[in-house]
Amino acid sequence: MTKYSTEFKVRFVSRYLKGGISYKDLCAEFGMPFTGVVKAWVGQARAHGIN
Repeated sequence: MTKYSTEFKVRFVSRYLKGGISYKDLCAEFGMPFTGVVKAWVGQARAHGIN
């Protein structure tokens, strides 16, 4: 079972890709405890597309 839903990940990555916000600030905005996993989400979205 995944901890974060696909919808949550898409919202998070979309917000980051719009620009103007750091990983740290975005994690604070979304209530994420650390940036490691979200960097992987963004990398996957860049490589394979957001959907």
